[in-house]
Amino acid sequence: MFKKLHTHWGYLSLVAAFMTFIALTMRFVPVEFLEVYPLLFSSPLIVAMIWLEKKDPARKDWLLNQGDFLADLIHSFVLFPVIVLLSSWLNRWFFTGFSIPTFQFELLNQSLALKFLVTLLFAELFFYLIHRFAHENRFLWRFHRIHHGADRVYWANAARFHPFDLFLTMTLYFFPVYLMGANEQILCLFVAINIVTGLLEHANIQYASRTANRIFNTSELHRWHHSTVAGEYQKNYGKVLCVWDVFFRTWYYRETDFVKEVGTRDDYSPVSNRLMAQMKQPFIEKTGQRGIYDVS
Repeated sequence: MFKKLHTHWGYLSLVAAFMTFIALTMRFVPVEFLEVYPLLFSSPLIVAMIWLEKKDPARKDWLLNQGDFLADLIHSFVLFPVIVLLSSWLNRWFFTGFSIPTFQFELLNQSLALKFLVTLLFAELFFYLIHRFAHENRFLWRFHRIHHGADRVYWANAARFHPFDLFLTMTLYFFPVYLMGANEQILCLFVAINIVTGLLEHANIQYASRTANRIFNTSELHRWHHSTVAGEYQKNYGKVLCVWDVFFRTWYYRETDFVKEVGTRDDYSPVSNRLMAQMKQPFIEKTGQRGIYDVS
């Protein structure tokens, strides 16, 4: 009974529980700490991910360490949070330091939930566009392929990005958040939903999310984005939501099938599982004929 309920409703339950907890408790947090507040509760989420992956894995072979775990841990607990926060703070400095005008809509200002949803939707459009461009541009793909070079999809490599790729993407992702005049509460919720859906996006857990697959970029959708098969990896570019994939017709899911192989199959050398090699690889690779896509 538990397995059936978790398979169909586990994803939405985890997202709802985490977001509800953050929304109810953030009022007791000093304003200056709100943006980093959700990070304090990422550890219980990670413990839950690890337990659920071992209890009900989508693929058992993805539970095995492939020499990537140490690098993935450094990405997850050091590089990723530092670079994401720097990206946010850079936007804050830009908008406050140069007195950049922001959009202020009276209707949105009357409802925290409505303003959060509109801000998230706007930010997701920016993410969709830069993410898709990173796949179709040869220069950017050399950095973004570090994320796609993993031969498995599990909780810890959700944060496996080259710092340049991550900084560029997150800076542009946060830009519309500040452009919409987001306050500290909106930023807190924005960070929170990215934490919980980001971990779930890569979770090696057997879900059949159904309804969630039409709203969120679930792990069921994101695994197809990591596929090596043409016609599958050019899909599902969203970060938290999949609504822009639906709009631009890049939404992809096969309910009765599972992705066969993940990784990169392009004209560059395979991505290393060692951290320092990943940092250097985009700079020493010779430019290939094209990126992962034939965009000619």
